[in-house]
Amino acid sequence: MADGVKVSAVRVLFDPRPPPTARVTTTATGPGAAAIVGSLNELDKRTALQASQQFQQVFTAGFRDRFPALAAKYGLTVAPDADVQLGFRIVEQSTSCAGKCVTKVTMGALLLDASRKPLWRFDTRVGQATVFASISNEMFDALAEEVLQAMKKDGIIGQ
Repeated sequence: MADGVKVSAVRVLFDPRPPPTARVTTTATGPGAAAIVGSLNELDKRTALQASQQFQQVFTAGFRDRFPALAAKYGLTVAPDADVQLGFRIVEQSTSCAGKCVTKVTMGALLLDASRKPLWRFDTRVGQATVFASISNEMFDALAEEVLQAMKKDGIIGQ
């Protein structure tokens, strides 16, 4: 990755394809648990697919509608014609179920210069902390702030 690179404007792209790696773990306890894990796992796979679709919707809208204002607070302009590209992709998803499910994803961020040479890379985990947490704009905002803080800390943006 390039040292000493400062960026003031980026074109933001989110790859909405499902992650290449998705794991579902089903846990059951009590009498007969081993016998029902298989059928529960099929239900849990459908729940994981629904969560994946929710992440795609929230992140697609978030990068389009919310990220530009969040980035502006760090002095970073989001422009569709910027030479530098900041790309995002969900690279892994894991869903753990024990009656109800919790899904987390690993989001990869990659900053590329005009020649598509990598300048900076960052991966982070985001997702439901509990079965009661929703996949929401607040979750997106926390992800965006973490990425922008990392860019600032690494000297990519800011003074």
